[in-house]
Amino acid sequence: MSQQQIITVEGSAALPLSQDVLSALGIKVGDRVDLSLVGRQLLVQSLEDAKQRERLQAIVDDVFERRRSAYEQLASGPP
Repeated sequence: MSQQQIITVEGSAALPLSQDVLSALGIKVGDRVDLSLVGRQLLVQSLEDAKQRERLQAIVDDVFERRRSAYEQLASGPP
């Protein structure tokens, strides 16, 4: 586990990321990223990964909606 100190840059809070972390995320200095809060965790993704996650979620939502009655029937147990 890596620990970092939040610093101030031009009046805003900033979290320095090492080159290893940037490489692992597939991003570089100057890239725009997607930030999401998951509970109390900060999720940092490249915009490409975020768009892919959104497309996958849309597909999953569509499948669940189309199959809703079957899932509800399964959840209620045997007839």
